[in-house]
Amino acid sequence: MTQRLVFFETVKGWYRPLVAWCLRRGDRVVVFDFYEGLTRIGWTRRLITQGRLERVYVYARPQAERLAIDATEWLFPRFAHHRLVRILAGILGQEETETVLKKGLLDAVFRYVFMQVFLREHRQQAPDGVIVFVPHGSRAWEPLLKDWLRQRDAACEGLVCPWWVEAWSRFAHRLSGWTFSLLVGASVAAHAVAMALGRRLERRSPAIKRYDHVYAIDQAFQVQFQGPRRFDFLLDGIHLTKENTAFLVHPSA
Repeated sequence: MTQRLVFFETVKGWYRPLVAWCLRRGDRVVVFDFYEGLTRIGWTRRLITQGRLERVYVYARPQAERLAIDATEWLFPRFAHHRLVRILAGILGQEETETVLKKGLLDAVFRYVFMQVFLREHRQQAPDGVIVFVPHGSRAWEPLLKDWLRQRDAACEGLVCPWWVEAWSRFAHRLSGWTFSLLVGASVAAHAVAMALGRRLERRSPAIKRYDHVYAIDQAFQVQFQGPRRFDFLLDGIHLTKENTAFLVHPSA
């Protein structure tokens, strides 16, 4: 059986069974490590320690960086007139909004471009080998950057991705999106419940009472007597009464 070289965009979540199947088949398994902390996950840490899971570290690659910047500039006009961008421009200003949008696009596009450049170089080094790429969301950039890839001749050809692997990848990506949406929804719901309870408790709280005179009793020498009359002896019943006077007593007093 020919050993395949299988590149995973990520191995988190629902990709563990697919990684196990590739390893049982005898494939060489590699994952792009986009700061994912794979050594902090039990099963990936064991595979990395055993040398059965290899990582591609994201490092400075001038070609990938130049292409990512070029792709961002090429893609920016397609998002510049989005309604959300216009709203942000009205709040932050046009120049700052464009800077924030380009930064976000660059961060997202760089992952896709980096993988394309790396896989293309690897394809050129091993033209006769079987290379499988298991994507996770990066394929969403292909229709957007299809013309750009053709103009720059930057697409990686000759990669293998069986239909069932593609289906698995799409399912895993959508499931992770649903999971994230559920977590966000649960967080929003919890926040709404907390706000509703807060408003309910606020309505139940006693009304704020205003006083004409407030005395802070924070030292022992201000207390003349023991017991409940230790400080309210100041009430004269005429100018200072229990209705218009409040005492703020510190425990040390």
